[in-house]
Amino acid sequence: MNRREFLRGFIAPLLQDDKDKSAVKPSVPSVPTAGSPRGYARGTRVLVEDVQAWLCRDDGGFFAIDTESTNGLRYLFVDLDATGHLTISRDRVSDPRDRLMA
Repeated sequence: MNRREFLRGFIAPLLQDDKDKSAVKPSVPSVPTAGSPRGYARGTRVLVEDVQAWLCRDDGGFFAIDTESTNGLRYLFVDLDATGHLTISRDRVSDPRDRLMA
C-alpha cells in the first residue's frame, strides 16, 4: 500500500459534492492514547494524538503510520507495554509488512 492509497480512504468522504448539504462529512476518529488492543476491531484506523500516528488493524494485526512524514509512508513500531496496552514508538521504524498480533 502506498501513501496515496492509504490516504484515499480517509479523504474520499471529505471530497463529496458540497452542493449536497444533507451529506454529513465524517470526523477523523482519534484517541488520546492507544490503550488496550481489545478496543479495536479489524479494519480500524484511528489517529493516536499523543504520538501523532495512525493506528490501524487489519487481518494480520496492528501497525502504525506516522502522520508527520513528508517522504512517503513511515511505518512505526507497535508493541505492548507491561500493562498490556498498545504503544507506538516514534523513534523506531518497522517494515510495512510487520504486524503486532494482540
